[in-house]
Amino acid sequence: VPESTVGWAHALAGSSATVGFHTLSDIARALENALDHQRTLAYGTPQHALAFTAAAEEIRRLLHQFAAGFLKDPDPGVVRALQDLKDLDIPQ
Repeated sequence: VPESTVGWAHALAGSSATVGFHTLSDIARALENALDHQRTLAYGTPQHALAFTAAAEEIRRLLHQFAAGFLKDPDPGVVRALQDLKDLDIPQ
């Protein structure tokens, strides 16, 4: 995972918190932490790919709704899946 990807997640978390979109900030922060943690591992897994893709799709959905003037609640499973990645047994 490139450092810039972690940086983009960090920027999204900060900017969405600044405008009061805290649920989006929470997902972006969880994605940032999961991406940063994955960078320390010897390899990624299919679980990483699924969780990162789900987070990206959820972020896209939330931003689309935000642009239309709605603050939607995120799928709670997305953040949970990102947090669960820390429990995978993968060599560092």
